[in-house]
Formats: sequence, structure tokens, C-alpha cells
Amino acid sequence: MKNLLKFAICDAPFRFYDEIFIQREEVAMGDVLGPILAELFMQKEDEKIHNWTGIKPVLYKRYVDDIFCVFNEDQDVDMFFNYLNTQLHSNLRFTVKNERNDQLNYLDVLVIRKISEKKYETTIYRKPMDTGLYMLYESNQCRIYKLGLIRTLAIRILRICSSNEFVKIELKKLRQLMIINGYPNNVIRRAIKEAEIIVHRLMTNRLRPNPPVKMKSVFFTLPYYGRETLILGQRIKKLARQLMPTVDMKMAYRKTLTLQNVFLPLQKGLDITEKEKNLVYFIPCMDCDY
Repeated sequence: MKNLLKFAICDAPFRFYDEIFIQREEVAMGDVLGPILAELFMQKEDEKIHNWTGIKPVLYKRYVDDIFCVFNEDQDVDMFFNYLNTQLHSNLRFTVKNERNDQLNYLDVLVIRKISEKKYETTIYRKPMDTGLYMLYESNQCRIYKLGLIRTLAIRILRICSSNEFVKIELKKLRQLMIINGYPNNVIRRAIKEAEIIVHRLMTNRLRPNPPVKMKSVFFTLPYYGRETLILGQRIKKLARQLMPTVDMKMAYRKTLTLQNVFLPLQKGLDITEKEKNLVYFIPCMDCDY
């Protein structure tokens, strides 16, 4: 197993502009083993932090290589930060961001410290360069994807915001953004309602001692040509339920014509002569004229 893993990661050859290169360090971008190895690597570094005898944070949380820490006022934060950049792996270099005005963003979460109430609250964090541009309603995409976009954003709000006040504020912002992107009010209301049902179901299942058995998911992709494609997808799902009751057939739809196909027909570094190599075009015949 070790040799197989080494073969898949180390000395990985790849072609670029008809030249062969070998990547000896790190993992290739897009490699399925990348996230798994990154998490294993960071877990090993976590052990060093937990075993350190110096000043450690009261709360330590990590998502991949983003760390969230809470310290007491009398603790030396710089000492801990210096330890991370000097005693851990040499390829790890952390930057630090301290709270300002009792607020600190962590990924897409804004953590707010309520000093008077002695608690923390959370809401949605948006980067300053966020334009609010999403998939336009008039775009040539399947309608279920447009509903899914609003539903996903609403689920994020319902799960991140720690109070009803923040939920109302963020849902109002979401409605305004979707209207700007051309979405009708009835579509927005439907998607948000579906999100509320999903979140309620998730919370209910979490409290159950024995959660229901999950069905096996099977994904099926169809080229999207409009309403006819949706009808065909529903018929396939109905047929799958009849023939395979234990399988949850999930339909996916892909566009047949994209800007990339029109304006970027050639990939960067693609060797277009690859298709013409190692092929037999002509075999002379010694005993005939052909």
C-alpha cells in the first residue's frame, strides 16, 4: 500500500506543451488524494500543538489550514503565533488576524463577541469584493439549478446565523440580491421555504436516536435542451423508483453549448498532435499494387 501511494503521489509525470515533466513535491492540483493528504498532514501538526507545553488558546478550531483561536486577555498571542511559524512544518506559514470592534471573520462566518452578555453570536460574512452577482434567472440553465442556488444560500443563512434577528436581516439581503439578478418573487419565496423545511428536517434528524437508513444515491446526467429534458428526467426517475426502490436516482443536467466551447476550443498546453501519434496510416503491400 505504501509503494502504491508513493507511486500515485511522488514522481508524477505530466505533459505540458509536448514536454514531459515530473512533479516531485506536493500534490498535483485536482488530485483526489490532495484533500485527504492535506487533512492527515494538518492532523499531525495538530498533535504537535496540543502537546506543546507553552501558552495555548482556550479554544482551538481548524478547518483545513484556517485556524480559529480564543485567548484570555492575559495570554501572549504573539508567542503562540511565533510557535506556529517556527516549530511546525517548514512549508506552513501562517498569518494572523485579530478581532476589531469585537468582531472577527472566519471563512464565511462573522463572529461577534457580546461582552455585556458574555456570549458569541454569528452571522454571514461577505468579502469586500463581493459583487452580489449570481446565476441570472434568464440564463440558459435548468430551473431546478436556479431554485437550488437560492435554496443553498438560504440554508447557509439559517445554519450560520445564531439569532432570528440576523436571519431576518440576511434573508432580506438575499431577496434583494435575487431580485437584482432577475428572479421573480414567487421563485424566491418557494426556494426559501424549501430551505427552511430542509434545515428543520436536519435538526429533527439530529435529535433522533436512530436516524433513518439512507438510500443509495445514483447520479444520472442528461444534456439540457429545455422543458423536454426535464420531462425525460422525471420519467427516468419514476422508472428507477419502480425497478430499484432502494436507489435514490438524482438527475443532473449539463449545458450543451458554453462560451468556453465557442471561444476557447483549445486548452492551454494541449498537444494537438497527440491524436496523430502512434497510428498506422499506410502499410505497403509487397505482392500487389496496393
